[in-house]
Amino acid sequence: MKKLLALLLCCASLSALANGRCLPPNKVDGPDCQPPKQEVVVLMYHRITTADPPSSMVTSPRMFNAHLDAIKSAGYNTITVSDLGAYMRGERLLPPRAIVLTFDDGWRDAASAASNLSDRGMVGTFFLISNAFTDPNYVNKDEARQIAQKHEIGAHTHTHFMEFFPSKMDQIDDRIMLGEIAMSKAIIEGVIGKPVTSFAWPFSYYRDRLNTIVSGMGLTSVVQVNNDSANTVGQDPMSIHRLTVNGGCTPAQLLSMIEQRKYMECK
Repeated sequence: MKKLLALLLCCASLSALANGRCLPPNKVDGPDCQPPKQEVVVLMYHRITTADPPSSMVTSPRMFNAHLDAIKSAGYNTITVSDLGAYMRGERLLPPRAIVLTFDDGWRDAASAASNLSDRGMVGTFFLISNAFTDPNYVNKDEARQIAQKHEIGAHTHTHFMEFFPSKMDQIDDRIMLGEIAMSKAIIEGVIGKPVTSFAWPFSYYRDRLNTIVSGMGLTSVVQVNNDSANTVGQDPMSIHRLTVNGGCTPAQLLSMIEQRKYMECK
């Protein structure tokens, strides 16, 4: 019986390898084969609304839904930032044509965006500002908990560094940044009742020297913005690049941007 089981496992592994797939990794042996590394595009949305014209910060609900339908029809499979980080560390495998959809700031329309994703069997990662739960322009605690039921929620600092202009980010002391990150993570975890393991730098700002300290907080995946390069192969999971989605992009233009892995300014 043991010989038969071993033979079946061997055949399954060979078949998986031949088809570019592997059996799921485990804690002892890891994956049973090493498939080619996937290049995974990570997209960044902000507001999904008609309150302002389409831009790099605004996408209309109608266009957003068209984007989702195009992504799904093109055969892409959505994963979370934490899924991608685990893959980059060799801890898990990914579905074919994996893609990550992220949403920054936690604007009030994030709740409807999450619902639209769920309706299509898709997932996203929503980065929330932890002191904004009482602001009517942002998701409240109940909405955050609802989003967390089917999607990943990550930290996005406590105040979004509102007291600083982006041009003065270099003036912020490391201790202030680390405090903002730690506070954001702790408050959001208390709200949603789940661990927060991913973080997004605000204003596309980033400090490499804080990686070790941030990882010590229990964060395992960190995203930033790099509109010139979205190739995740060889990247550090603590420095994942993202492409900004311009709300003026048609579904066809969005798919072109994904394939080219480079930002497109659509008008």
